[in-house]
Parts: sequence; structure tokens; C-alpha cells
Amino acid sequence: MESLESHRINPRHMVRPLFFDEEVYFDDQCSGGRISLYLEVDKKKSRISSLSFFQETVSFWTPFFSALCELSRGMRLGEAKGLSWVDFLNYFEKDQEMSLMVENCKLPLINKPLFLLSNLIDRFAHTEVKAPDEALGGGKLICRCFGVYEKEIQSVISKEGFSSFRGILDETCAGGGCATCKPQIQEILSRESFKGPTLFDSFKETGKVPRIDGMTPVEVILKSEELLNNFEEKEGDCHRFEILGLRGRCLDIKSFSENDPLLAHQVERLLKQGVSRELSVKLSHVFE
Repeated sequence: MESLESHRINPRHMVRPLFFDEEVYFDDQCSGGRISLYLEVDKKKSRISSLSFFQETVSFWTPFFSALCELSRGMRLGEAKGLSWVDFLNYFEKDQEMSLMVENCKLPLINKPLFLLSNLIDRFAHTEVKAPDEALGGGKLICRCFGVYEKEIQSVISKEGFSSFRGILDETCAGGGCATCKPQIQEILSRESFKGPTLFDSFKETGKVPRIDGMTPVEVILKSEELLNNFEEKEGDCHRFEILGLRGRCLDIKSFSENDPLLAHQVERLLKQGVSRELSVKLSHVFE
């Protein structure tokens, strides 16, 4: 029988591999250690040939990372992105500890191992060179970090009238990774923009686009999720949130409550104080 305790004491696939296609990590505030996840892909079959992880200290997530490495092995990339809490419940179906967590509603809203795996697959897909007809809008691949193509940048310039690099970054994320595509984006702006020269005054002379206080997008989302979970616990059942994603410096959040302008202000102030003053928040309401 597979149990949480056996995976906690003797986790499977816990190793730092010599070779891998993508790596991502997060700092677990509860255990005080870093957990890294490594992905290796069979590119001919678009399947996961190996998924492994390494942790500095044992955490709540240890057995779930261990189980995820077992569950995802051999899966197609799209199939692996479809994994959910249900798959873990089936995997640990006879484990009493898992049953108690389900019964007492102790499972977190966001499954961090699945979130990191999805991020790994997206990053791997964005580094692969796609045919123009597979790309959004087609044309030349400009930003490999976020998979943004030339026609997508041209489209947002035409639609929004952008004349600055910051506008393109916030709308498409192009240039927000390694920033090596900045000269290409500048050339497109100079050619397509109707508002004259492009503006780069707010960016470093090195050409590097500054991240939010030096954090990766994954770190920003995980830190924000931690604060929102604490906010939910203090407020009780009246507020629930789901982080939809990070676009540029704007965090897109769904709120399962009535539309309350004060709540939006509270959430933005909470995240600006706890994550970064550079962060902006877009809060949409879905009242159940």
C-alpha cells in the first residue's frame, strides 16, 4: 500500500540529476528549505522520461513530490498538465492520514507540486522552436522565455498604440526573462509604433529587465498564495481566492465573493506590503 508516511520517510526519485531539460524551485516557508523539481523530456514522443526532485528539509509537500514523480513518468506533456488533487487521492486512497485531511478540508487550494510541474512544462514548451503556423499570430519567434512571436507584438502595438518597452512587457511578457530579445523588440517598436521613438529610460543600461524585487514569476505567485491563504484563515469562509497568473507586474486573482471595492483595496495593500510595492493586482469576482 502507498502511504504518505512511506513517501515521507523514503521519498522516490529524490536526486539531483546531472542532465535535465528544465528546473524550477520554491522556498518552502513552513519547513524553511528549498525544493527543486527537475524535468527530462523524451522529445521524439513528447513524454516525460524523468521527473525528480531534491529537498533541503522534509516538508508537508515531500510525499506529494515523491508521488508526482511516480505518477507522471511516461505521461505526455499535456496529460501531465491535467493532473489534479484527484490523482493524489486515488494514489493514496487507502491512507488514513490522507483521508483525514480530505475529511477535515486540510488540503491546500493550490497543489504546489502540480503548479511547479505545469510551470516546468510551459517553460520547456517555450524553449522549443515552433513552426510559424503553430505560434500565436505566427511569424518569427522573438521571446523564447515566454514564447512570444513577432506578429503578437505587432498586434498589441497596433491595438494598444504602445511606444514603450514597458508596455510590451506588461501586455505580452516579452523581454521579461533573460532580456536578450530587447533589441529585437526595440526594432519592432521603432518600425510599428505610431508614437515616435521608444522609451527605455526606466531600464538598466545592461539591457536586463528588472524582475519584481529580483524574484522569479513562480516565487511571486507562491509568496502571494501564502499571504492569501493566511488572509482566508483570518477572515473565515467569507473570502476565497484563486491566483490565475502573473502578467508582467500584474497579478490576476479570482475572488469567490461579492464584488467589494474595499476587498480589492485590502488585497492589493496586503500583497504590496508582503510581496513587493512594484506588484499591481487585478481582482475579478465570481460570487457562488
